[in-house]
Amino acid sequence: MIEWLAGVFVQEPLHIAAVALGLAALSAVGRATVLRDMPKGNVLWVPALLWFGYAAWEWLVLVKTPEADIHAVYPQGHQNTRRVRAFVDFLAAEFAQPRS
Repeated sequence: MIEWLAGVFVQEPLHIAAVALGLAALSAVGRATVLRDMPKGNVLWVPALLWFGYAAWEWLVLVKTPEADIHAVYPQGHQNTRRVRAFVDFLAAEFAQPRS
């Protein structure tokens, strides 16, 4: 499930904007009908704005860093634990694979 969600939303600003538009439409319809008399009827705009912000962030990431140059930095003088070494090896293997 998480992998599917990541495939749908990560680096897909149009998919994220579609969710934001859906929430904005739901909020507008709700305010025009059911939530008209409720004091906190505007609460559905908050997630819509957050999703629009997330879409803008993903768009900026795609535009500014199409091929990110990522480094793992840790002190050379210290003895590394097996966990740190395993994590660095994982990062190297994960980012060495080309994304499709």
